[in-house]
Amino acid sequence: MKQVLQNRGYSAASGAGRITAEAWENFYEFAGTPLAKFPLVDVPPAVRTLASSLDATATQRAAGLANLGPGHADTAPLTASLHHLIALQEELDWQVYRAYGLLDDDALLGPLDPPPVAPGERAFEIVLARAVAAGDVETAWFERHGATPTVEVPARWPAGYQALVARRVEAIEAGGGALGLLEAPEHKRRWSADDLPGRARQNARAWLLDRLETPAYFPEAARDGHAVPAIRSTAALAAVAAADADFVRVARVYAGEEASLATVVRELVLGEAVPAVSALRYTESGRRKRAVWEQVWALQRREDAGEAVDIPVPPTYTSADFQGSVFWGLRGKLDVPKERFILHPYAQRPTEASVYVGWAGQDHLQQAQALAALYLERKDVDGWPTAALVPFLTALDEVLPWVHQWHGEPDERFGGQRMGETFEAFLVGQLAALGLERSDVRAWAPAATGRRRKGKA
Repeated sequence: MKQVLQNRGYSAASGAGRITAEAWENFYEFAGTPLAKFPLVDVPPAVRTLASSLDATATQRAAGLANLGPGHADTAPLTASLHHLIALQEELDWQVYRAYGLLDDDALLGPLDPPPVAPGERAFEIVLARAVAAGDVETAWFERHGATPTVEVPARWPAGYQALVARRVEAIEAGGGALGLLEAPEHKRRWSADDLPGRARQNARAWLLDRLETPAYFPEAARDGHAVPAIRSTAALAAVAAADADFVRVARVYAGEEASLATVVRELVLGEAVPAVSALRYTESGRRKRAVWEQVWALQRREDAGEAVDIPVPPTYTSADFQGSVFWGLRGKLDVPKERFILHPYAQRPTEASVYVGWAGQDHLQQAQALAALYLERKDVDGWPTAALVPFLTALDEVLPWVHQWHGEPDERFGGQRMGETFEAFLVGQLAALGLERSDVRAWAPAATGRRRKGKA
């Protein structure tokens, strides 16, 4: 296969380009058409038995890996299953050599239920470790795969298996023929050792984020006879989490026994949140690109209404267009929203340490409702000054085109109102009450921070 199929170079972990230091670092394109010419033979029952055992063990292991962290924290069974998979694959390799006539010594065939084999303990790895110890070979194989170099056959194995592996080592060291070619790193499955604690933490993080998106964390409140979604502080989310026994248990897997729930919730939310206001999302270059996209959307709406228009292709974004790697990672070059939460950093009271977020799973009407409700609370209850209220209206102005687009028809839930028109009138009324123009909210940007360099304007 490696003689016939395309060599795609080696992994990013090893560097860039097609020239590699070691052949096992190369990746190949195993395309279907050339593989159709691969010779197949009738395989003996031993091969089918080993293949079935591999499949069953891998399936069971995948379920355990998916459940690691949220479901259980014991990594011993998963380590054992990896070692079982390595052993089964090793026996399958030798059985296939025999089936293809590449091996004529049945004394090199092993049992169908081999003892566990850890990374670094296969026969070819013992040969490689000996060559490294003798100074004949330099390799990153063991380090790259988290394996311990083993120069002697492990004594923990049954005597019969020890003798079998010793015979295999001797046969490989003898060199020559198909066996000398195939029992080498570039032709063996790599079997990297697991980072099970890292996998448990990764799974726990995903579970906790899913939990934070449930209705218990973002309940709706009654307002004017309607259920209105809420924008909530991370402190309020942490308070709900403290009463959620499952959340507390999984948070300990994620952050340790002593971690503060408030800190955990804030970290999780901020890692999956993008600001509602574009001036907080983009750099200056990004804001220019955003303006072009808004013009394109306006043209598309005109086209949807039946007008013949010429719609240009809008520019793509780069990381330099976003104010931070988190926003870039969640949006990407087409600025597609993939965040879980909507960030409203202007909403926190001066006495609060937490930040406010909405749930990104809400539709645009719900986002507008939540914004309006929190704005009125800050205006009428907290008595905030006009300058502090402007970013709320900026966020509402930016979501309004989508409320018009998707909620422009009469809505029976709201007495037949067209909710786009309703929120348009609300925004215009609030601007008039505060003595503001539409241009004031559209020009809003956060105050510049940081110390200026001496001698600079």
